[in-house]
Amino acid sequence: MIQMDDANLPRMKDYLKPEDLNTDACVELAATVLREQAAALTHAARKAAAHPTKENLQHLEQMREFYESDWFKILSCDLAEADGKEIAQGIVKRAVRGINVRA
Repeated sequence: MIQMDDANLPRMKDYLKPEDLNTDACVELAATVLREQAAALTHAARKAAAHPTKENLQHLEQMREFYESDWFKILSCDLAEADGKEIAQGIVKRAVRGINVRA
């Protein structure tokens, strides 16, 4: 395996300015990350509902924490109509609708 010295690699911040960024591409990237996170939360909620093991419940909680993080605020441009916690609750509620939850 080849090791690279990070100090010798060019950094985008050294040669790009904000006006050089493609705004549409940045928005699409943020939207893709948010869609994938919603899919991951959906999967974690369904798995935790079907098999409420300690590990599955911890994983679900970790997925939910994203929606209360600064990352969520940044990616959503803090434009969400509801707060992140409410959004996560809505995703989980839709994910487990119709599933027999094991206690």
